[in-house]
Amino acid sequence: MLFASTNLVQSGDPDAQARAQAATIAALNRQLDTGRRLRLAKLYQEATPHFVAVLSRHAPEELHRTALLELALIAQEEQQWTRALQILSQYLTRWPQDPSAPEILLRQGLLYRQLGLHELALTKFYATMTTALVLRNNHFDYYRKLVLQSQAEVAETLALQNRHAEAAEAFCPPPQGGIPALNRPRVHYRYVLALEAQGRHAEAAAQARTSSSTIPMPLNRPNSASSSPPP
Repeated sequence: MLFASTNLVQSGDPDAQARAQAATIAALNRQLDTGRRLRLAKLYQEATPHFVAVLSRHAPEELHRTALLELALIAQEEQQWTRALQILSQYLTRWPQDPSAPEILLRQGLLYRQLGLHELALTKFYATMTTALVLRNNHFDYYRKLVLQSQAEVAETLALQNRHAEAAEAFCPPPQGGIPALNRPRVHYRYVLALEAQGRHAEAAAQARTSSSTIPMPLNRPNSASSSPPP
């Protein structure tokens, strides 16, 4: 009786322990779902405690990763760029080999560019490409899209620094099909602008005539880099 009343012995009912653990995980998943719904409704102050509650509990790593990314999204959507960067850095410190690491690096690059820290942004975009090539495994298409988007963001950042010759080289479209359809119009349009900025008017005009998809596209912002990570 004395031993049974202490914490020195395990419960003799493993089924009860499994049921309790499953109930805890289900409750934490409900916290995540509630927090996500509140975030999507832009009720950020109400959403935040749900994710913090998940992080404060002993739970599977997958739930902690999700909660931390949701907090980063809240900071991003509230235009708290520095806080979003801190949260994403914490994520990469805890899970450097996570399959979502390249996309996290891409988001960091976009945030640094939003802050006007162009060299840091370039560093993150190059890191995105390197990490994606290392981790690509069975998700080749997903990581290839991230690499191509990072290349486009490098070119965009160079253009913002008035490094138009480098930007034109980086923007130069690869062979047909090399850029996902979603990005091709923006990349081609920015390539034409980079040529024009260098005074290469004939080349710019020729490029503009090669495709009808030279309509200006919205440039990516930190909250628009939303490629879903692989399952």
